[in-house]
Amino acid sequence: EVAAVASGRIIYAGLFRSYGQVVIIDHGESFFSIYGELGEILKTKGMKVALGSIIARSGSLKSGLGRLYLELRRGTEALDPMVWLMRK
Repeated sequence: EVAAVASGRIIYAGLFRSYGQVVIIDHGESFFSIYGELGEILKTKGMKVALGSIIARSGSLKSGLGRLYLELRRGTEALDPMVWLMRK
């Protein structure tokens, strides 16, 4: 299961370029989380989600592997998700 790293609103849910199935959450104040290589998306665009809400299941459609692409952004700046998650 893939959980939201913070509360927010889903602004995209679907296929996206080479990332496969993708969910993008807008957390406000120019902060976004992007989840890729998903096996199954469980929420839809426009839905509000809380911290820890299950939004998808991992597992790339291409490979079937249970891996996850996670990207965090503040505006156009990419943040290292490991640094951010370790602080949580």
